[in-house]
Amino acid sequence: MDEIRKSVNVIERKSFEEDWLFNILGIKNPADKIQQIKEENIYQYKFLIRPGRKKAGKKVVEQKVELGKFDSSVDVYQHFGNSDASLIEIGSLFGTSRLKISNDPLARQARSGFRRAMVFNNPVLLKLSRRIASQLFHPPIGYLGVHVRVGDNLFRSHATETVSTIISKLLTDHLKLPLSSLQEAILESDLQDRRRQPELISSDRLQMTCRRPKFTKPHLLKFNRPLFLATDSPLPEVEPALATFFKAFPCTYLLNDFDLLLMKDITLSQDRQVRSNPEIGKLMVPFLDAMVAARATSFVGTPGSTFSDFVNNVLFQTYHNLPIIEFG
Repeated sequence: MDEIRKSVNVIERKSFEEDWLFNILGIKNPADKIQQIKEENIYQYKFLIRPGRKKAGKKVVEQKVELGKFDSSVDVYQHFGNSDASLIEIGSLFGTSRLKISNDPLARQARSGFRRAMVFNNPVLLKLSRRIASQLFHPPIGYLGVHVRVGDNLFRSHATETVSTIISKLLTDHLKLPLSSLQEAILESDLQDRRRQPELISSDRLQMTCRRPKFTKPHLLKFNRPLFLATDSPLPEVEPALATFFKAFPCTYLLNDFDLLLMKDITLSQDRQVRSNPEIGKLMVPFLDAMVAARATSFVGTPGSTFSDFVNNVLFQTYHNLPIIEFG
C-alpha cells in the first residue's frame, strides 16, 4: 500500500458503519454529497477512462468500445468529471478487463503502479514461497506450476473441462509434447508395478519423494518434471477432476507437502508489538499457494479465473523480471 499512497489519498476504514464513513469524509447531507452507480449484476458496467479529444477544433468521435462480458459502459469523465460528490458509490470492480483506458497516459501509469503494488510482500509469505520454490526446483529444467479452480460452484461445474484445458496447454505450449502422449502416460501409470518404490528428487535443502514411480520411456521423460499444483480444492488428492495430474505427473506436489509452520507468524501489521494470529495464517494459504505456482519455470492457470489471471499476469511476470501484463 505504500506505493499506492504515493498516488492517491488512502483512508483505512476502521468501521463499516455508514455514520463513521460520513463523518470521516465530512458528509453532513448524504443526499447531496453521494453519487451512486447501481448495478443489477456483477458484470453490468465496464468503466471507460478517455478524455475528450479535439481535432481541428472539432470533437473526435470515439470508436465503439468492445464490452466483452459486460452489459454496458460508464464513461468516467462524463459521469464523474464535474461531480462535486464527496463519495461515489459503485458496485463491483471485479474483473481484469473492467477498466478501459484511452488517451490518458497518467491513468495508464497509475494503473501500472497499482498493479505492481498488488504483488504480495508479506515477509513470511516471501520467505516460505522462496524456500518451497527452491525445494521444487530441479536443475536445469526448474518445475511446472498450475493453478486449478475447482472448489466453488462456478468452477466446479466445469472442473473436468478446466483440467483438460490446463493440461493441454501445459503439454503443447510448455513441454512441447503431443496430446496423444497424455493418454499413454496415464496408461503407463496404471500399468506400473505398485510395489516399486517412488523415487527421490534431490534438492539442496530437501529430498522429496515423488508420489509415483517416474517414467522410463524416453518420450515420456518430460512428465517426470516436478509439478506444483495450486488449487482451491479442500481435498485435492481425492478430487476426481484432479486425478489426471497425479497420474500423468508422478512428481506432483501440493502446498501441504511442505513445512508451513512459519504461517503462524503472519501478522497484518508492521508493528512489532502486534501479536501474530494463527487464523490469519490460514487466510493467507491461497496467496502462498499462488506465489509458489508463480515462481515456477512455466505456469498455466484456470481459464476465466481472475485470480489465475493475476498470478499469470502479475506474480509470474514479476518473479521472472518481466513486465506486468495489462489489458484495456
